[in-house]
Amino acid sequence: MPERDEETPLLNSKQDTSLLANTQGLAHFDFFLLLCAIYSGVILAALDATVVSTLMAHIASDLKALDNISWVATGYTVSYSAFQPLYGKLSDIFGRKKIMIFSTITFGVGCQICGLANGLPLLVAGRFISGIGAGGMLSTSTITVSDYVPLRSRGVFQGIGNISFGTGASMGGIFGSWATGFGSWRYAFTLQVPLTVAALIIMIWRVRDKKAGDNEIVTSNVHADHVVRRNSFERVDFVGSLLLVLTLLCFMFSVTMGGQLGWSSFVIVGGFVASVVWGILFYYWEVYKAVEPVLPIDILMHRTVISACLTNFFCSAMTFAVLYYSPIVMTALFDYTYTTLGRLLIANFIGVALGSVGSGIYMKRTGRYYRINMSSIMFMSIALIMFYLMPTLRDSIGQSKVYQVVSYFLNGLGYSIMLTVSLIALIAAVPPESQATSTSAQYTFRGAGSSVGISLAAAVFQHSLHSSLVKNITGKHAKEIIEEVSRSVEAIRQMPEKYQPAIIESYAHAGQNVFLLGLAISIFSFVAAAYTEEHSLERTVSTNDDSEVEV
Repeated sequence: MPERDEETPLLNSKQDTSLLANTQGLAHFDFFLLLCAIYSGVILAALDATVVSTLMAHIASDLKALDNISWVATGYTVSYSAFQPLYGKLSDIFGRKKIMIFSTITFGVGCQICGLANGLPLLVAGRFISGIGAGGMLSTSTITVSDYVPLRSRGVFQGIGNISFGTGASMGGIFGSWATGFGSWRYAFTLQVPLTVAALIIMIWRVRDKKAGDNEIVTSNVHADHVVRRNSFERVDFVGSLLLVLTLLCFMFSVTMGGQLGWSSFVIVGGFVASVVWGILFYYWEVYKAVEPVLPIDILMHRTVISACLTNFFCSAMTFAVLYYSPIVMTALFDYTYTTLGRLLIANFIGVALGSVGSGIYMKRTGRYYRINMSSIMFMSIALIMFYLMPTLRDSIGQSKVYQVVSYFLNGLGYSIMLTVSLIALIAAVPPESQATSTSAQYTFRGAGSSVGISLAAAVFQHSLHSSLVKNITGKHAKEIIEEVSRSVEAIRQMPEKYQPAIIESYAHAGQNVFLLGLAISIFSFVAAAYTEEHSLERTVSTNDDSEVEV
């Protein structure tokens, strides 16, 4: 084999670069329909993740619950991040199609519950259920495509998946604004149900499972090798999944409610302690007891795997803090409607589209991904700096739509590049039999990061807002005014004019602290991404008999 240096492409550029040279015996038209079925579910899952981003202030005002409104977002992200590892293993056992159908049905049920909610608890419950389904829709989409597409071309198809995700995420704000025009924000959830049914029909019609044997060898850390039926529930790590869910739920509750109940309160300290206890039990179970761990610890010890997972965690925390709290800050500063905010988010989608396809094509042509991965975090950091400066520059360039569009564009561009590159880096680092599980692990870290980002942002925002309001608002009716504007950003313009500048300044200060939090997290993102190794991006796809088909 010829010598390679740092500038040598990982694969010969003269090799065939056709995207569809081989799709495991599936006709190109059938493969196209398969992608339509898969990515329709991705669009819906992403749409539901951001459908509330531009409606948060409106929903909080309607339910009088601005101080707890972050649970509408975290209820969704916690459940989909906690259940994603289980979907990877279940799809290995029972097949991709059954798991995708189950996920889609669960998602639709959750959306319907949200549409019927008359209070925050039921709304959060519906979001939690729909998040369970969305986790399966997102993770199985990537796993299924990986069954048919060679690694070298997978970056392009992951880019298409990111565009689908970006389309749904960007349409969420617009869809929510349009649906609310029918009379209530509840239509933003109810109208997703028929779309979910349509996606379900396509999945039932076109998704096909690859055949596998009835039995397979299962290796455990504590048991001798033994043979179980491929579709046996014995292979499902329910205990590990439950412990992971409990760990995340306790942590999310403590982070979200700490700003309201007090960080030293018994409930918050108890929540953090419980999270640590559940986490230790989860680690013990996964290492010493689980026959097939839901999240194998040995995989996470791989340098590139842990790097990719942590990069997803920190970057998702940055991005979701921006997506959920920049609309609230901009509503306070510029009195934007949710329709205007939805239109601004289109720039985020354009960034996602260009970053996804561009990074996929770049990796396909060069076989390299380290430098472009580092550049993605730089784009996100620049976007955070622009959002941070927006309140300071609100009387000049900060109120410019061009400035705001560029901010969202850079955020979407950087995040989509990171998603595409980190997934390909992770898959390239593990053997084929570990790809489904490692993919689910990365989705878990991505979901957990988004949950932590929203929760930490909520805690920082609420604490900063309350402190600033107490400092800036004085007088006879100060207490009533502070209580009202703390619950509803739309109440700002209903207050006496002499109080409005101080209230707006308080919202600006709280928003800037959130963006500073994002910049602090970006440092950890840089460190995690720098730890990534470059591996060979093969032009082959593994078959069931352990052979490889050249593409």
